[in-house]
Amino acid sequence: MESVPLSEIKVAILGHVSVGKTTVLNAILGDKFGEVSMRRTTAGINFFRIVPSTEATTEQLSKDWLKEEGIKTADKVHEEIEESNKKLRAAQQIEEKWFNVARDPLCEMRENTSLVLVDIPGINEADSNSIYMNYVQTNWKSFDCVVVVMDARQGVNTEEQVGLLRLVKENLSKKKPLPVIVLFNKVDEPDDTEQALLVQESQKKIASMFGVGCREEAVKQLPKLSGKKGAAHAIPISDLYPVVIPVSAIRAFFYRSASSLSFEEFRKKFDKEIVDKIGREELSRHKWRKMSIDQKYKALYDLVVDGSEDDEEVTQGTGFDTFLCALSVSVGGHETQTKLLHTQLDAAIQSMNNPSCSQLKALHQKSNAINKDMGDIKKTFWTKYASCKEEALETLSEGPRVEVMAQPAALLHEYFSFATSVGWNDEAKLVEKSFGKLIHEQLGVIVNKQNLDLAAKAHLSRGGIEDNCRLCSDCRGTEDSGKPRKRKQLVMRARSTRRKSYRSDDDDSTSSKRRKSNRSVDDDSVVILDHQQECYKHGELTWDALSLYDWIAIFQSFLHTMPFEVLSEDILKIEMLKDEYVSHLPSTMMKQCECIHCYNKNEGSFGDEDLVCNSCGTDFERADKCQKTIQKDNWKVYSEGGRTKIVGRLANIEIPSSPLDKKHWGHVAWSFRKLTDSARQHASG
Repeated sequence: MESVPLSEIKVAILGHVSVGKTTVLNAILGDKFGEVSMRRTTAGINFFRIVPSTEATTEQLSKDWLKEEGIKTADKVHEEIEESNKKLRAAQQIEEKWFNVARDPLCEMRENTSLVLVDIPGINEADSNSIYMNYVQTNWKSFDCVVVVMDARQGVNTEEQVGLLRLVKENLSKKKPLPVIVLFNKVDEPDDTEQALLVQESQKKIASMFGVGCREEAVKQLPKLSGKKGAAHAIPISDLYPVVIPVSAIRAFFYRSASSLSFEEFRKKFDKEIVDKIGREELSRHKWRKMSIDQKYKALYDLVVDGSEDDEEVTQGTGFDTFLCALSVSVGGHETQTKLLHTQLDAAIQSMNNPSCSQLKALHQKSNAINKDMGDIKKTFWTKYASCKEEALETLSEGPRVEVMAQPAALLHEYFSFATSVGWNDEAKLVEKSFGKLIHEQLGVIVNKQNLDLAAKAHLSRGGIEDNCRLCSDCRGTEDSGKPRKRKQLVMRARSTRRKSYRSDDDDSTSSKRRKSNRSVDDDSVVILDHQQECYKHGELTWDALSLYDWIAIFQSFLHTMPFEVLSEDILKIEMLKDEYVSHLPSTMMKQCECIHCYNKNEGSFGDEDLVCNSCGTDFERADKCQKTIQKDNWKVYSEGGRTKIVGRLANIEIPSSPLDKKHWGHVAWSFRKLTDSARQHASG
């Protein structure tokens, strides 16, 4: 039976530097998990997966993800984050860390679903080069709720604060609408009327910026709705979000964490600064000043322990209870979370790029878990594949870079493996059909690009071959006369092509025309040099640069790998083309290869010191370099005795020995053959 995957509801906490994001996180979790100070603290992206403490038993520990990562204490997490931050602050990079935290659930959770809090560093980091802002934009679709933390003492009066809210608004409209909770933090004195007025003014500015009405009535309903079935639908998203809530995260953290501590733990966890701050507000300032440090700790501890029984009571006056209600309404409950998971999957399916079989299986499992229609996976895959195939064929049409065809072939392979594993037999058959069509279209591009005249011309240009090369006994036809025979029809074809291009040139430059007219069209080296320059664009090989040997090698690669029973017509077409190209191979060119072969085997057997290798222009004394030149070097041009010489190799492409290699021209056909073999085994098994 297929295992049910763990789903995640992600709540992102973002804001500027030192507004109290990590303090808010610590208050939510009821312990000190992240660094807190006046300077910038968080440097990495930290994910806190909440594991219900009442269920952190054998059943929970049996889950694979929990076995692998384990549950960590607050001290251990804090220590790890602090050490990681020291390294990350010195580097312009993003690192994601995951922590499993055991605590009571913040809201009602559906089965096999965890709440994950995402602590994101200040997006206005002076030396972060906008990497955190870019992270928020890139990962917005993965969030299910966003908590924006702002400093209430500043209001919405700076460009940075306005910019942050604009970033949120832009992502809401362009990428994904989701619940947004704005926390005005550091409202540490609820009775401060001046600060209360500033908060009200900020609430109005935010409402105006987002084009929404007053949120006060909706906020008042939050405590009544929290935890109730269908709470998220009781208030339309347009009437509630963005919801603005003033809070004191430091006071909430103190109360929510202190109430469960022993006195010794209390003294160890809270420093004198926070004890003084809370003590002055809760006890008489006059009385507080007269106490010793030990008396202060004891008095405040007694007040917290004796005066609070649960989180809601201890957070009265901090605004945190209202925030937790808003969070519960936003992401809590089976119905709400199922809807959020549907939205998650829609985004994941639409954004899948070159998905593997395992990724497709994960999407399939999650879709099953929430009863989502599988048609979206099928439709999106074929749309992505069509786009990938079109791009690959277009790139192949621009130049002989066959490796680009491996990507659409790999997509089909992965989808076939996935389809057969989940019993989608119709989809598996469609993959086979699409694979055959892919090869047919690839061959269509190649057949359209092949040009026998240009191939012969390119062949001559790289060899620079005379009709008798005099490097072995098999081609000494005119040795006695000492005059090499003129090149035959292939060279004349190259010359005539060049003449036509001169006549049709539209260059209006007189000097340019004069330079061209002064060229000797009968000078083979000039013709060949111009052709080779035309065949390379920005250092990349073009179709026109392929020689006879190149094309024969390409055709042969297909013939060795294509399944005849499926692509018989294409195979016959390729065989005919190959035979035609072979029939046009000049004998002297073949002898040239033999000459290099035999001379390298019989070094020093010929003694004409004035002869040079017609392939690379090397003296006989250095003839050991001939083979290297032909195998490795691209074409080169140099002058000797006032005449331009062109050297290079007879074939410009190298066919890998194995069709497993993406650069093998038969790689896609070989992949298709492997897939059809797998399909037969699957059908028979």
